[in-house]
Amino acid sequence: MLQQLAGFKTEPLPIKGQNRVAAQCHRALAAAEQRLTGSNKMPLTEADVLYLLEEVFRSRAVAPPLAVTQRPVMLRWRKDRGVEWDNLVIFEKDEAARHEELCLAGDADPREVWGREVAELVERRFKEERRVRAYRL
Repeated sequence: MLQQLAGFKTEPLPIKGQNRVAAQCHRALAAAEQRLTGSNKMPLTEADVLYLLEEVFRSRAVAPPLAVTQRPVMLRWRKDRGVEWDNLVIFEKDEAARHEELCLAGDADPREVWGREVAELVERRFKEERRVRAYRL
């Protein structure tokens, strides 16, 4: 770090509540899967959800205005694919309800519902996740 080279003492602030947020996202995803498929078996842990939330999506919802989400909900992007690393996105709570109703419970294409700009952002995030997957444990 540059601060260490310059001799400045650094003490990063802990991110309060990150585990609580990951647990809430994990529970919400399991509940959504229960509603959609009848099974709430999750191939991802809370740590995996936290990784996707913070590292892949940078704690931001995919729908505009791309703000840091206060009530994040993780859902599948495409209905025809399962709970996979490169098929999960972060929405704000009200956006998640819309996505679940139209795209997951309904038959709407997420590209049509959210628009080209959001679909391209999601694809970039998925591409990035696939690229760094090889370096993850």
